[in-house]
Amino acid sequence: MTPNSIRIYGKFQFLKSLVNKYLTRYVDIQRGNDERLFVVSEHYSLTLFELLNDTYLYNLIIVNQHILDKWLFQLLKAFEYLAQNQVVHRCLSLKNICLTADGNIKLANYGLFYMSEYGFCVNFPVSSSEALAPECLLLDFIYGNKFDDYPTNNNEKNAELNDPKADIWSLGVVLFQLMFGINATLS
Repeated sequence: MTPNSIRIYGKFQFLKSLVNKYLTRYVDIQRGNDERLFVVSEHYSLTLFELLNDTYLYNLIIVNQHILDKWLFQLLKAFEYLAQNQVVHRCLSLKNICLTADGNIKLANYGLFYMSEYGFCVNFPVSSSEALAPECLLLDFIYGNKFDDYPTNNNEKNAELNDPKADIWSLGVVLFQLMFGINATLS
């Protein structure tokens, strides 16, 4: 039996190879004590979460339809690229949509669900419940984190958990939060 940290490490190598101008880059992964892993990725200090907390900036941005259209296009391109590579985000929130210095969007934390083999290699949830699609909540309830009960080589069940439609729901929730200035977090 391969330790979970080694399985995650192997999946990380694929994520490290993904290159898209609308995704943050994964840089490295380090193993620590007790099978702990530290994932290093590109970082931007400003996210849509912080933007909504700054009323002045938010009011300037929200009235500019050109900026909102550009951001929506960039997010859709990022999700299109992830879907082409069969990676589902499942952690989408305002905190995971970064803004670069030149005003572009970069999507962060997009591979955690993939790396952890749909959450079965870790003993904590690998999703953000504030924007998670209802069917994902149901599947998480049905399967839980019972790795022994879930055959990872079952392509039909893998397709259920790795469905990019769930990201579309999450994107809709995040866009709703952005458009109406709702900065709700459940963390």
